[in-house]
Amino acid sequence: TIYTAHAISKAQELVLSLTRPLQAQLVPLHDALHATLAEAVKSTSPLPTFATAGVTGYAVKAGGSSKEVEFAPLDAGVDPSKLAVDITANNAVKVVVGGVMPHGSNAVVPMSSVTENRTLGAGGFDSRPESISIKGNWKDGDNVRQIGSDIAEDQEILPSGHVINPTSIGLMASFGIFLVRVHLQPTIGIFSVGDEFVEIGEALHNRGQVRDCNKTMLNSMFTQMRVACNDYGIVPMNSRLIEEKFAEACRKNDIVIAITAEANQADDDEGGNVVKEVVEEAGKVQLGRISVLDAEGTTVTTCMPSRGAATKFGPRPSIRENGHSPRICFTVPSNAAICPIITQLLIAPCIKKMRGVEGNDCLPVVCKAVVKDDLAQHKALTVLHRVNVKYSGGRLEAKSTGDQSATRMLSLLNANAVVMVPPGGGKVKSGNSVDCCLIDSGLGGSVEAMGLLGGGEVKVAVSSNGFASSGFLSGVANGVANRVSSMRITGKPSQIKAAGGSIGEESEEDLARERVVSVVDRGFGVIAVPETLAIPAKSAGIVLGGGAPVPSKVVPPPVPSKVVPPPIPSKVPPPIPSKVPPP
Repeated sequence: TIYTAHAISKAQELVLSLTRPLQAQLVPLHDALHATLAEAVKSTSPLPTFATAGVTGYAVKAGGSSKEVEFAPLDAGVDPSKLAVDITANNAVKVVVGGVMPHGSNAVVPMSSVTENRTLGAGGFDSRPESISIKGNWKDGDNVRQIGSDIAEDQEILPSGHVINPTSIGLMASFGIFLVRVHLQPTIGIFSVGDEFVEIGEALHNRGQVRDCNKTMLNSMFTQMRVACNDYGIVPMNSRLIEEKFAEACRKNDIVIAITAEANQADDDEGGNVVKEVVEEAGKVQLGRISVLDAEGTTVTTCMPSRGAATKFGPRPSIRENGHSPRICFTVPSNAAICPIITQLLIAPCIKKMRGVEGNDCLPVVCKAVVKDDLAQHKALTVLHRVNVKYSGGRLEAKSTGDQSATRMLSLLNANAVVMVPPGGGKVKSGNSVDCCLIDSGLGGSVEAMGLLGGGEVKVAVSSNGFASSGFLSGVANGVANRVSSMRITGKPSQIKAAGGSIGEESEEDLARERVVSVVDRGFGVIAVPETLAIPAKSAGIVLGGGAPVPSKVVPPPVPSKVVPPPIPSKVPPPIPSKVPPP
């Protein structure tokens, strides 16, 4: 059958239209990480449930500049009412942040605004001050977290469709929620088709054989995305064997992936397409061709699983319950540099839609960048040109990873984005602005420097492609920044203000070297980024990459003043054996 070639964007729309979220189920909270909520979660009580101290300091009744300290300090978890602590206008008690406000108090004076007055006795200063002197004027309610000031009772705290992250798990745990209703996670069945493939642990006995790196690479990608993946091995180019393996994978999985060299070519190339004939018999081919160089034969098929027949070896095979119906089946090219990109562009959105992620959040992030090299065009097909994108000179720049041969994995090793070079037969000249589709760092290198926008504000975007590893993406320009919910940075207040993300005035040689605590993304929750963040104070860039930070001053290691040789053991005479009488 000759199929119409579709652009990648049309193919993505088709895949999402064929996919639906999987059924919901109750799971324990500790098993719900990265799952998608099937219903909104509401608070079971106000938070806090009692008035608490917002800072460590002295709980007082507002007014006055001197107070007597009549009670021992109140530690966290202590109920002041059980200790008969009663605060009047003339006394105070020390409390810690989060501690219960004692009866009669209505404000907390922080330690920085208190002078403790102690008496010098025979054994030194008393451990507990007799009185305190208060600096400044403190009003009713200062530094006090009132009941329900954070969250009211029965308030929606997490919406339906939220992807659960460690923060949301902690939030639900604070209300005692231990079961949560989420969408089921999809399962994937994957196998390679071809006489040329051998498993990675086997020797290459004949010329023309290659190790099956694609299946291994995709398995690791799905592991990174926390998706269960069943490996069905390598199937020879035999229609009966392919059909049996295809039917087996459909029974047990929601998504089936067949990696084959036949997907590298188009329908009108010479030679029959055995794999495509099998999928045509098994189900309905929804997409039979894409207009992408070295991936024209990519297909998407919907197939209803069949139980098969009982044999003398056992009963009829069972079918995965509550799975996606129909199954979504892909044939992807075996070209090692193209296979994982097609997986990112078509299969990853399908996975996220089954998980319950909605709309465009299923699709990879696309941003504008200026190309640093000429990008060759094909006459009739889109070229997936692998590039490395970084922020430089106030803009995003995309640099080619070199030779773009479809089997050259080195072109993917340091890539963090793909430029979809349109057909034309010429070149996209260096200096032109192009669309870059950001890919997961599980495939390529990290984005070393991206995104400090105007006004000194740091804005960060994280792709919802998959579960980004440490250096994946931090900071892109305006078109992507709105995908981020929040960003937290630890640092000196003079250098980085966590609330606003601004940079303080420092010399160019003084670099603020801090660590990103977390980046919250609507697509896949909190992504920990344990990398060094170096921010030059007067330049526009964030450096977030794999290498060790370069200190502003190199301090040589200390040289010991004297080298002490190891002690010389004293001479010990050998033991003299006792005389043993002859037998």
